Amino acid sequence: MKRKWLLIVLGIIVVLVGGFFLSGNLLVLRQVNEMLKSQVRNQLGDGWTFDYDKSKLNLQRGELMLYDIELTRGDEDKEYWTLDVESIKLYGFSSTEFLSSGSLRLDSLAIDRPIFEGYALAPKDTGLKPAPPSTEDGGIGGLKLQVKKIRTSNGSMIFNPEGPTEFSAGLDFLMTDLEINGKATEAVDMSKGQLILPDVYFQFPDSIYVVHIDSVEVLWGDTLFAGYGLHMESNLGKVAYGHHFGWKKARWDIQVPDWFMTRPEAVDSGLIHLSEFYLNEPYAEIFKDGRLPFPDDVKKYPQELIEAIPIDFRLDKAVVKNGHMVIEELHGERTIAARIELNKMNASLKGLQNVNRNAPALVMEGSILLQGRAFTEVRAEYLFGSDQPYTLSGTMQPTDLQIMKSFLEHSGNLSVKSGQVNSLAFDLRGNKDTTYGDVDFRYSNLEVALVDKETGADKGGLVNFFTDAFG
Repeated sequence: MKRKWLLIVLGIIVVLVGGFFLSGNLLVLRQVNEMLKSQVRNQLGDGWTFDYDKSKLNLQRGELMLYDIELTRGDEDKEYWTLDVESIKLYGFSSTEFLSSGSLRLDSLAIDRPIFEGYALAPKDTGLKPAPPSTEDGGIGGLKLQVKKIRTSNGSMIFNPEGPTEFSAGLDFLMTDLEINGKATEAVDMSKGQLILPDVYFQFPDSIYVVHIDSVEVLWGDTLFAGYGLHMESNLGKVAYGHHFGWKKARWDIQVPDWFMTRPEAVDSGLIHLSEFYLNEPYAEIFKDGRLPFPDDVKKYPQELIEAIPIDFRLDKAVVKNGHMVIEELHGERTIAARIELNKMNASLKGLQNVNRNAPALVMEGSILLQGRAFTEVRAEYLFGSDQPYTLSGTMQPTDLQIMKSFLEHSGNLSVKSGQVNSLAFDLRGNKDTTYGDVDFRYSNLEVALVDKETGADKGGLVNFFTDAFG
């Protein structure tokens, strides 16, 4: 009998102790939720909302779990974007430290299934937001967070505003030694980080072009970002593209297997100074319908476009390695476009800048194999000035002129029967009004024939006066 009563008493004690700890755990969790939500909201300021539906706290393991989190940016009339997260798990969480000091010091933070969905671009703040409330008078300030590692899994991004513009991508990132100091400005510090966006898709606002990218990686370290498998293509076919605009406009198709940019020298409100940008084995096709008229507007020179950049800008170097470019233009009643290929393109763009008008706006130099056979080197320098001055120089090594046979037949009324380029060198200077300089073109055994300009059919006979006219 005594044993039975002893067991009953022990059971009551266990229930009371368990109930005490459970109620204490719930009380602590309620306090944690109130403080955490207030800190985040104070840190974000006006125009933001933050909430989550439920949470769990394991005091013994030091784990806090948040579920169904929602962060939104908007105002009274419009919502700009939302971020929905299935769960956030905080490891190394000390409720005692958090409730007493307001600081979160974590071993790691895991974010599962974040989904970012944008509807419109938020207006740019015209001034700094007010600092979070001070904690000196017992109020709750901004978020103070130190975490050794933050990672996400199974995330996605969607930006789909009104109109044709569309963007989507996967989302995964890893950050280490992240710190948020609870202040309104310069709030975040981080030692290393990696943002990965797989399966990127972007459609331009005019719906003419779309971009597909297998993966983009943004790195905090020596490399700013890297990308793999880029393909930019038009939604319109080659002929339909030009007729859509009504004039001879170039249609681009670009593929880049991989590219990367090294760490920038400076990025702030007054100056963007990028260091080095590399494109590896890019492939580009340019098509024009030569039957259409030229545009009415006058194309701008490169230095004009650079000068129009609204902030101070500098790019030390951009490098193209082993590129390949195809340029096509359709003429008359031809069914086959005139075609020029630039193979093994190795080029660099140096010192692109709008900071110093006494220095060149940019310098370009590189080499190609024209039609896959003729080694050619070119150098161009664009200078600032009211008349847009520039220099252009280059050389071509000896080659058989038969490499231009197909191009000339499909673009004009000539066909090369034979001929050899012994050497070609040019050194030109010019501006928006004129070009002058020296061209040294040496050839031998040049024979050409006439073809019908519209159809490309051979008219027969060699053109002697052409070679006579050029000596």
